[in-house]
Amino acid sequence: MPEDQAKTEAERYERQGRHVLAYQEHIRHCLDHFVTAWTALIDGCSICDWEMIDDEFPKLAELTTEAQRAFDIWVSLDR
Repeated sequence: MPEDQAKTEAERYERQGRHVLAYQEHIRHCLDHFVTAWTALIDGCSICDWEMIDDEFPKLAELTTEAQRAFDIWVSLDR
């Protein structure tokens, strides 16, 4: 989702609101990917694959940011 998604949705909401389930689905997909990334991270730790470990941490941060942004927009739709 773009950084200015909340602003875009606020402008779009005046004309047509995005269905709230879209954000719930986005959060669900982020959590699915989060589990996959954590599994890969644990696997990398167990076999001491430092490259795999270095690859997974940025993914976890990105997924956390995406899920938080979707959650913030989802909550703001109820206001």
